[in-house]
Amino acid sequence: MTGRERILTTLAFSEPDRVPTMEWVLNPNVMEKMCGTRSDIEFAVKMDLDGIAVGLNSKNTRVDDRHFTDEWGITRVSYDEYPNPVKFPIADWDDVDRNL
Repeated sequence: MTGRERILTTLAFSEPDRVPTMEWVLNPNVMEKMCGTRSDIEFAVKMDLDGIAVGLNSKNTRVDDRHFTDEWGITRVSYDEYPNPVKFPIADWDDVDRNL
């Protein structure tokens, strides 16, 4: 089975030839140490991964040196290569009611 077939088989609640392997967060520094590449695709091929998570290219507004807010109102802090969410546009049920 190919990685794509393996993932689609699993999502269809059928049994693939083996459990699909995937990575959600790829750190370029770790990839370079392990495989000599900073490319997500190259790393996935070299490690025989069935899939990797991809991010969206969102429109970001810089808040300060380490924070930015994306087009969905999520504020993130960036310590390294992976920005972590720290504030969300929906804080409580009143926010939900106001936006319906």
